[in-house]
Amino acid sequence: MRGSLRCHPIINNGGSFWWHDLVKASSRPTSRGEGIRIGVVDSGCGPHPDVDHIRSLGSCVNQSWSAHDGMDVLSHGTHVCGTIGGKSNMVTGIAPGATVISARVFKSSGSTNQADIALAIQKLVAEEDVDLINLSLGGKIASKILHDEIKAAVEQGVLCICAAANSAGPVQWPAAFPECIAVSALGKLGWPPVGSISNCQVPGKKCFFGRDALHFASFSCYGQEIFCIAPGVGIVGPVPKRNDREIPYAALDGTSMASPIVCGTLAILLSQDQDYLTLDRDQLRSAKAREVLESACRSIGLSNDLQGHGLCALS
Repeated sequence: MRGSLRCHPIINNGGSFWWHDLVKASSRPTSRGEGIRIGVVDSGCGPHPDVDHIRSLGSCVNQSWSAHDGMDVLSHGTHVCGTIGGKSNMVTGIAPGATVISARVFKSSGSTNQADIALAIQKLVAEEDVDLINLSLGGKIASKILHDEIKAAVEQGVLCICAAANSAGPVQWPAAFPECIAVSALGKLGWPPVGSISNCQVPGKKCFFGRDALHFASFSCYGQEIFCIAPGVGIVGPVPKRNDREIPYAALDGTSMASPIVCGTLAILLSQDQDYLTLDRDQLRSAKAREVLESACRSIGLSNDLQGHGLCALS
């Protein structure tokens, strides 16, 4: 016998939700992030009108590039791209003025490999002059080929923002590499509807609760590698068109959702930093981006292994 699943409606807040308010991006102009180029290595992007402006490099699967095969195969990448730079009256990306470039590395089965991720990073750095790369992906095994490519990216001025992972254990790779920005996830009490999956992400220990009804997400990885924390529970974003839904949205949980919020917020900060914008594309540039991010972080009352330097927000 098949059971039924009740899907809670997503309320249209005019493009802005609690995570926009938390990082202070809700009242900013839609040009926020303009001049910064962001690469997204994920499951592809689109089709969805909110992300039609996001350019696709195609796909890299089994070390083979296809320039015409970049559509999303899992919904994940569309949500990530929309969170960074989506343009919509339903839910606006954090940095809709930034240039976002998507590269698909996942198969429709949900699998990928480290060599494909490394090649996608290489292409985004060498051919697209990106400033930031969002990696909402990870695994329990450190890959030398991926680490080498991330180090090469840093040497060319590119900073990688990475999801810490969702196993409620140690930070996974590539987030655990010291050159990366590892992002953990937080939630807000009272936001997810009662009975929703997102409402089940509240931790059971008092030490996981911070200020202003904010809490460490029960699924989030933690450890000394965590650089900062961002909203990652009940994050509304676009997902590809399916069946009769022309403009669908979904509320997802994960450090995969927290990482693009940091990426978008940092893009806005960098777009306003003249010292950063005048730097050559070398290691000093990526170090400056890391410095700008750290300076924008504020504690929310959690321990360092949960929040790192804290929540990144605009001033």
